Amino acid sequence: LKNAPKNKGLGLIFSRLCLDGIAGVKFLFEGKPLHTFAILKGHFSFYRNMSKMLKKRTTNPNKKNYFSRSSIVWDYYVKGMRQ
Repeated sequence: LKNAPKNKGLGLIFSRLCLDGIAGVKFLFEGKPLHTFAILKGHFSFYRNMSKMLKKRTTNPNKKNYFSRSSIVWDYYVKGMRQ
């Protein structure tokens, strides 16, 4: 969130929330509830510290291409890209 462009922050949070939800359900079906708990714990920590990250947000023109790749997880599992 801190380094995301202002117009993409909400979309990034939503997409990552969905991907984490899918991973959490997958871990539950695999019998790994502690992994699902770790995902939930990470989400609560993120939301608890969201205001701090928003305060640290700056506009840095050198980071225009920071988000040239939409999602490493999506590329790896869905598109089959391994590099």
